[in-house]
Amino acid sequence: MKAGITVIAIFTLVLGNCPAVFAYRFEDFQWGSALNQVYERLLNAKKYNLEEGTYFLNYEETIYGYPAHVRVIFTPDTNKLAKVSVIWSDISDMDVWKDIKRQVEKVYGYPNETDNVARQFTWYEGSLINDEKMVLDCGNRNSVVLDYYGGEYWRKFEEERKLLFLIMP
Repeated sequence: MKAGITVIAIFTLVLGNCPAVFAYRFEDFQWGSALNQVYERLLNAKKYNLEEGTYFLNYEETIYGYPAHVRVIFTPDTNKLAKVSVIWSDISDMDVWKDIKRQVEKVYGYPNETDNVARQFTWYEGSLINDEKMVLDCGNRNSVVLDYYGGEYWRKFEEERKLLFLIMP
């Protein structure tokens, strides 16, 4: 995206004393925020149906006008915010995914990469591999998924997950 574009938050959720803020993020989450800090902020923001997993938090929310499941994913060992997935299920109407895509484009502009066959759209700034990015996947038969990746923290997630699998019996 161009440098001057401001991220428009769907709703306000301020996380104080956190690492740097990136262009592609969900709401006001900041990459690298601690799991307990995000959990507390979600509770204070009255996010209902909040579930805690091993290294993730789940809750339900209406986003872009459609009910969605939000999964906030943290690095397995250090518990730092690495990824946010927004999942709209039971989407069989093509007009719905097109509407979601249109709304995402209003906020972030047009995607850097488009795969019209797979119906997958990617936004990123800088290097696709090294920086934060966003992927809208409309290719699933009955769902639409919008993933926000936290650059270095997502890479750390992958590294820590591999180490955990090596340690597990």
